[in-house]
Amino acid sequence: MPAAIDGLLIAILAVFAQVLSPNKYVGWGIIFIWFVGSIFLNNMGYSNPLYTYDGTPNVPLSDFVGAGAFWKGAAVLQFYWLCFAAILAVTAHLLWPRGTDLALRSRFSHVRQRLTAPAIAIVGIAALGMGVSGAYAYYNIKVLNRYQTSDELEKFQADYERKYLKYEKLPQPAVTHVVLNGQLYPKQRLLIVDGRY
Repeated sequence: MPAAIDGLLIAILAVFAQVLSPNKYVGWGIIFIWFVGSIFLNNMGYSNPLYTYDGTPNVPLSDFVGAGAFWKGAAVLQFYWLCFAAILAVTAHLLWPRGTDLALRSRFSHVRQRLTAPAIAIVGIAALGMGVSGAYAYYNIKVLNRYQTSDELEKFQADYERKYLKYEKLPQPAVTHVVLNGQLYPKQRLLIVDGRY
């Protein structure tokens, strides 16, 4: 299901780009630039999912707990970007070329005539949903946790290695004998282990 949502988000962005572009090749070019640009910006450290379109964290899967609680953060950000995509879809509908006049300027001049109560309601609800989910995501990313870009994470790992490199040659403890008694309770997702190393 999450891959279908990602595909839907990209499809709405592609339709929006095609509506704004003078021909289909320019629209394809805009999507290609977005795709390459998002990779480039991610490598430059601009990877915050709140401003990276369709940006959601990876959800690690485990045989023991499945997706665990990680799916919640991804779901909040997918909802955030779905709200934004709804705004893009309504805007694309309002700017859709009709008749023989395909100029973007004239389509902008007809937006007020095409604006209906359902369109305003969809944009309003989507903006509200985007604001609420964005505030919740921001609180979790920036306030409760410390968001690190890939460059900051790499610097932290390099500093960690430099700090503890002096202990590289020290003898490390080694396990020579293990006695464990493990009892699995799959229905309760419980493991009780008793023993010694």
